[in-house]
Amino acid sequence: MRSARIAVLEHDQDLIFGANYDFYEREDGYPGLQATYGLRFRHSGVELEIGLKYQAIGEEEVDVTNIFTTDGRLEAYDLVVLEDDLNFFPSYFATTLIRNETLETYPELLGILNALGNQISDAEMIHMNYLVETDNLDPKKVAQDFLTEKGLLD
Repeated sequence: MRSARIAVLEHDQDLIFGANYDFYEREDGYPGLQATYGLRFRHSGVELEIGLKYQAIGEEEVDVTNIFTTDGRLEAYDLVVLEDDLNFFPSYFATTLIRNETLETYPELLGILNALGNQISDAEMIHMNYLVETDNLDPKKVAQDFLTEKGLLD
């Protein structure tokens, strides 16, 4: 099976790329993406409001856009995320931050928060974001259900 990236490379001249305006200006945005992968889209200057990218791709105004890999709208629009096999984009990993004063007051939080480490896959995060963003479920309820399912909450 050929990768989706190869298919995009072979047909980039037929595709329309759209992104939020600052993506076109950043070195770790469109200029670097174009240089790293050798992409030459048919039209690549479509500027989109960050919140409207998914609507634009859903309405076929653009064929390709930049995304966050855990965005719930990926599931809503049934999109394919291309692998960045040349490692152009930096990885951003979520982490837990807590004030020292809070830990001094509630030292039991350290074990509780550490138990959450490496518990959420990208697919699970996409689905939870989908439930909140698209199905309008309460974020607290979605988080509680997830923690209960993982055995981290009674």
